[in-house]
Amino acid sequence: MMHQSYLLLGSNKGNRERNIVKAVKAIAQQAGIVSKMSSLYRSQPWGFQAEKDFYNLALLLQTPHEPHTLLHILLEIEKSLGRVRDSKPSYTSRTIDIDILFYDKLILESPKLILPHPRIQERRFVLRPMMELDQDYKHPVSGFSIAHMLAACNDTSEAEEIKKMENIFIKNK
Repeated sequence: MMHQSYLLLGSNKGNRERNIVKAVKAIAQQAGIVSKMSSLYRSQPWGFQAEKDFYNLALLLQTPHEPHTLLHILLEIEKSLGRVRDSKPSYTSRTIDIDILFYDKLILESPKLILPHPRIQERRFVLRPMMELDQDYKHPVSGFSIAHMLAACNDTSEAEEIKKMENIFIKNK
């Protein structure tokens, strides 16, 4: 059975666009079928100061993997692309960050994974790319659409579209 999952990718270390492209390719090779991608966005770091802004991209993944297995695959992809997780629970610059935003309409709270992602509605850099993928998608907890959450979002930071991304480079199994 295939599951539908929305992911958000971010990078603010090294060649940010290349990091995102490599991550999308790895996701397509290891986690399922990338069926839709947003444009690439630039946004300020959220919750900390950094030298470089983030590049972000959202994608829709069709995956046969259960949520915790998908999380494990994504963490391994991050690690293979140079992500080093600090033991401190603070925000830091990173080569790649891959978050599971939604997984089907699942509501889940476990020690390693909370679905849907708990801060979607607070972050413009999440909502802007999600608008491209499905502005009418309803948050399984609040029932609000992506469009409604973006209109109500108090985050005043920029989430600027910088480049349309081509799906051509994605090679699926």
